[in-house]
Amino acid sequence: MANTKAMPNKYIDFHNHSDRFDSNTVSVRSFFVEEFLTQKEIGSLCTIGIHPWQSADPNANDWLVAIEHISKHPNVIGIGEIGLDKIRGTDLQTQIELFKKQVSIAEKVQKPVIIHCVRSFSEIQELRKQLKPTTPWVIHNFMGNVQIAQSLVKQGFYLSFCIAFAINPKVAEALKATPLSRIFFETDDYIDNVEEVYLAATASLQMELNELKVQIEKNFEAFFGTTPQ
Repeated sequence: MANTKAMPNKYIDFHNHSDRFDSNTVSVRSFFVEEFLTQKEIGSLCTIGIHPWQSADPNANDWLVAIEHISKHPNVIGIGEIGLDKIRGTDLQTQIELFKKQVSIAEKVQKPVIIHCVRSFSEIQELRKQLKPTTPWVIHNFMGNVQIAQSLVKQGFYLSFCIAFAINPKVAEALKATPLSRIFFETDDYIDNVEEVYLAATASLQMELNELKVQIEKNFEAFFGTTPQ
């Protein structure tokens, strides 16, 4: 993995779906595999995976081969987003099989997994028990309640929060109940600036902004095994 000099006091946008260039922010772009294949170069930090919504795509097996190759690049720092979705996508068993195959790639290249999880927390937790991964897992854009958050953290998951906690008391309580060492913040494809999420979090957690930035940098290093660049 890349190992570059840390840049203190930056915001970290843990997960988003568009190119965003801001000197005050370290951004991790999440690519759907088919859009990644159009890239001529890998110039910034990113992750790659087959989304559960795409699990029935006839190109899925070819995409798996591509992911295993591309994921060896040092700027590809994670596998994802991958996961399970009971609202959108093909049948759950097909999603599970594709998820397992991508976790296997993550284990081969020793990079963490970024998970899309909709109404499937019990299945994701069971898969973690079955697969016994050696790399970290995170639920991105976590929108569950306190009990789910605590159960996931107890099992070793990280949780990444978008802006929902600022307007949803259930998610706000989950954020407060999550250890600081297990938290990330993201824009996903909902808002443009992760600073908004950080500022809302400082109010919710009653923390100084710089203290929160330093903590998220530490979490980034622990999760990805590299310093934010």
